[in-house]
Amino acid sequence: MSTDEHRAVIDLDLPGMTVTATPNSESPPITQEFAPHDVVNLRGTLACGQSQSRSTAELNALCLPALAGLVEQTAVWSADSTDPEERLGDYRFLIVDFTDAADICRFVQIWSEPNCGLTMEVGPGDREDEALQAVADRMRPALIGRGFEIGGNASNFRKLLVAPSKKSATCIANEMLALVIEVLGYNGATDLAYRIHQNSHLKPSHVLDGISRAQLFDWLETWGLNPRRIEGDEDTIEGHEREFKFRALLSVPKLKPKGHFWEIHCHTTFSLPNDAAEELLAEYNRKVTLFKVFAVSCPDEGTREIGVAVGINLAGGVRPAHIRSQIREWLDAAGKLRFYRARQPEPGALFEGRHTVN
Repeated sequence: MSTDEHRAVIDLDLPGMTVTATPNSESPPITQEFAPHDVVNLRGTLACGQSQSRSTAELNALCLPALAGLVEQTAVWSADSTDPEERLGDYRFLIVDFTDAADICRFVQIWSEPNCGLTMEVGPGDREDEALQAVADRMRPALIGRGFEIGGNASNFRKLLVAPSKKSATCIANEMLALVIEVLGYNGATDLAYRIHQNSHLKPSHVLDGISRAQLFDWLETWGLNPRRIEGDEDTIEGHEREFKFRALLSVPKLKPKGHFWEIHCHTTFSLPNDAAEELLAEYNRKVTLFKVFAVSCPDEGTREIGVAVGINLAGGVRPAHIRSQIREWLDAAGKLRFYRARQPEPGALFEGRHTVN
């Protein structure tokens, strides 16, 4: 599920907050990082509403330390060198919100996934409701000046940030709190609440039956395949391992969630002498294999462009390790065909020293 689809659900799940009478509830519990794939949903109060307004200095002193801890818990992912795939598919978000005198929920949210940048959103954004739209219009100049723009299915104000470290989590917390006070107009008259949530794109058995471009990009990066986005082609990613380049194309879009696909098609090309190309096509395509070898071009001046492709179907559910092993096996096969059929010695160092996970 995408950020915006979660935001649309969250919008319906944030009723007006009542005034909390217990001052010590303003300090959220300090906990260790959530376990991989666990579903976590915590709610609490950063500041209790009171009859008199609080100054910006008071609100900063009261809320910032706890908020910095929540940001770190949301956006800082521990690195496990023994299993880089341990958290693939997980995501977290943190919402800080309050309900104003007109019963309108105003919020700042951050969304985080492993090995990704941070998405910050402010709402309400563009809405059909006149009262909500009036609030968005009043906030718009200040948010645009801070680098936000309307985006995504939920049409909230959003911008992308670099994923924080433990040392820089306070900077993100500072910006969130400044937005709440200076742009959204929080003054301490009502509760300032938070919600922190962790879940996984994977199903309960830790498999997935569809993948987005952003997920595939992040996973290729985790697997050491140096992905690069193709300008003007949103559904294709270029990867390479040293000088061995390939492209991964997402195919067969799913109805839900939007931007997810059923299949991954990978292909690479290389030139061979005409006789070697004919030999390869005749010999390899007699076999029933997971890979397809095909001619990209007609014979020309002694050489011919050959392609090697593989399709990975996610229907029924696969684990990230399955996708990784399929791509690795295909890369090995393509590398051998490229050099053996060219009647050249295979460079043994081509695939040596790469990052693999058993």
